[in-house]
Amino acid sequence: MKKDRILKKIYLGIRKATLSIPAILYLSGNNGIPQKGLVKRILVVSFDRIGDTVLAIPVFKALKKGFHEAQITFLHRPVTKDLVKQIPYINKTILCIKKQGLDISQIRRLREENFDLAIDLNSDYRIGSALLISLSGARFKVGYDIGGRGFGFNYKVKPKEEKRHQVDILLDIIAPLNIDISDRIPELHVLDQDKERITELLRKEGVLNTDILVSIAPGGYYPSQCWYPKRFAETADIISDRYNAKIVIVGDKNMAVIYKEMVSAMKTDSIDMVNRLSLGELSALFKRCKIVLCNSSGPLHIAAAVNTPTVSMMGPTVPWQWWPLGNNHIVLRNDISCSPCNRGACKGHECMKGITVKEVLDAIKRQFEMG
Repeated sequence: MKKDRILKKIYLGIRKATLSIPAILYLSGNNGIPQKGLVKRILVVSFDRIGDTVLAIPVFKALKKGFHEAQITFLHRPVTKDLVKQIPYINKTILCIKKQGLDISQIRRLREENFDLAIDLNSDYRIGSALLISLSGARFKVGYDIGGRGFGFNYKVKPKEEKRHQVDILLDIIAPLNIDISDRIPELHVLDQDKERITELLRKEGVLNTDILVSIAPGGYYPSQCWYPKRFAETADIISDRYNAKIVIVGDKNMAVIYKEMVSAMKTDSIDMVNRLSLGELSALFKRCKIVLCNSSGPLHIAAAVNTPTVSMMGPTVPWQWWPLGNNHIVLRNDISCSPCNRGACKGHECMKGITVKEVLDAIKRQFEMG
């Protein structure tokens, strides 16, 4: 782990030095901010995953409020396509053709749009979106200058040293635009067609309008983020019995092994919605649920954004950056010496191993009592 950090530091140092030459030739520092009345077309670029996109919603809201006459276009990955439909502040979307968007036809299309302002929402050292922004043809470009990636920006934002939530990290990018960024709570607007689709799916599963639903999402992007399937199964059985609740299991095909292990260990029946829902339908389902039980993952932030109470398990994830926002969420984690390591895999997994079924059930009880 220490060796990896050293190699990364060396790589970023070399890259920064290499990019400093084109940075001097291309753009020189921060040269003012665009006048609001002159900004008619805004491009926002993000190649991040589901949870990151949910946490970017306050950025879009602030842009729409600050530049209310402007059309906001969002360039994003296909995986977030259905999620973006629930963000009313976005006027137009463009799907990323390649992983980092560096495609000639993509660049040509962006230049044809004649954007006044382009914003890079990437908050780490990845360079793909910075290159795309620099070639977009936008008159004004803003983004984080990390490891030399600010070479193509008119306004280079320096990341703050203090511990920041991801929402605040993203809002810091647009702070130089002198618009109101005080509203930091992400909110998804569930579409009527998704509500209708979920109502029909649940009806076919024998769910009544009066039934209590608890949704469980046992997966996560990295193995280290996942609590144990058998513990999820034990917890689900007790929730079903204690609260007369119907358990709905959700997730995508990439975590099929986890879902299969959980279901095979359960004694009670559950409703299988794994790999059956769009992100819009997942939002509608969560809106219908009493509680969502999950790991620190995209589904956690979707549930929070539709204002459904959650209980989540957080292992190696950086807590101050990825804590769900809102007042009706309980996060269980162990503050041990090696956490948060932010690693994708871990042999010991002590941070997750220490979270017991009893702790989770106690948190579920608190949510039921509050609701």
